[in-house]
Amino acid sequence: MPSEISEKYEFFRDVVQNLAVLDCLLSLAAVASLPGYAKPEFVDDGGIEVAGARHPMVEQILVDAYVPNDIQLKAFPRSYIINLSMTK
Repeated sequence: MPSEISEKYEFFRDVVQNLAVLDCLLSLAAVASLPGYAKPEFVDDGGIEVAGARHPMVEQILVDAYVPNDIQLKAFPRSYIINLSMTK
């Protein structure tokens, strides 16, 4: 049986990766449906604009009030990963 699994390694790897992406998207969709959250709107101009950005995990653990952030990035390479969490 281990040899059968190793023969199909790429297939299993791809299935697991796709399930992880699906899990992430479903989790984001569930949070976006909560009051005070919004789903993203995709546009073709290559930028990101976020108004009143919040972080659901950071909000829950902070002692002080969470300060939402506005972010505007225009025409950036798609390879950038942005993770912004700020508190007052």
